[in-house]
Amino acid sequence: MEKLTYSEFVRYLSENIPAAMGPAYAGAEVTAGPVAKLGSTYKGLSIRLPGQKAAVSINLDDLYGDYRSGKAVEKILDETAEKAAKVPVQEDLGWLENLAEVQPHLFVRLSNAVINHDLLQKVPHRRITDLALTAHVEIGMPGEKDVLCSTMVNNSLLGMYGIKADELIDLALENSVSRMPALIERTDYFMRRWNLPESGNGKTELMTVTNRQMINGAAVLFYPGVLDTLGRTLGDYYVIPSSIHEVLALPDGQADYEGLTDLVRRVNAMAVSPQEKLSDHLYHYDCVTEKFETAMAYRRRCGMDNGGGELQA
Repeated sequence: MEKLTYSEFVRYLSENIPAAMGPAYAGAEVTAGPVAKLGSTYKGLSIRLPGQKAAVSINLDDLYGDYRSGKAVEKILDETAEKAAKVPVQEDLGWLENLAEVQPHLFVRLSNAVINHDLLQKVPHRRITDLALTAHVEIGMPGEKDVLCSTMVNNSLLGMYGIKADELIDLALENSVSRMPALIERTDYFMRRWNLPESGNGKTELMTVTNRQMINGAAVLFYPGVLDTLGRTLGDYYVIPSSIHEVLALPDGQADYEGLTDLVRRVNAMAVSPQEKLSDHLYHYDCVTEKFETAMAYRRRCGMDNGGGELQA
């Protein structure tokens, strides 16, 4: 049987998914268009019930990839409909416009500010070198405790809250500390994964920084007090951007700058998906100045490096 073209595949899902999702979705509006997310933009299928502000969004690019790999279009329809029907769009999401109701559900994510430049123009955020913290709201998903359903706070919602972007990020950071507690520990797993050498005494103080869920845990680095806490344990240290899910901290006396910089780029290219990539830059924390910056900027500030290119805004 001849394969469906992309447009035929999209038309098939658009025409059949409301019925496959069940009677509750009779009369649902189905549209296809670009969806911007942190780290990626994809063509999505949006399914909106009459009178609802929120919509279910499905990644058509991924689904078509599954179809091209051999999965039957009927099976894709059934699996997608089952998953989409669980998203709680039937809820009244008007509470998202009320800061008092939103605040207990806020949390932060860390992403690359350069990659997400266009999206960040539409959302409140805090820029930290070439990284950005954004605020998100968790939306309940009954019966799916292992799934996090959330929405990113945009400039329109911020205007309804009547606060500044920095105040919102502070609230989200404070809330993240309790909702997604930090997990910071020495690890040998990442030493092997990143092929890091041990120090002369046979011990490398490599610390993993993430949250207990180990999802979008790189933001833990900027939880209140975490940078300083790591400094008391490690002294001045480098930060390796493993992914959006975790970062690694290593004393700068145990690290080779050139080797680590090359390693970050190679691992990102070979082992990290574009959606989970945090950065190709190595970072540094100076305990005396309490300054977090790119390792390149640190070396220039200390007169160790006068070459290389600058970060792009």
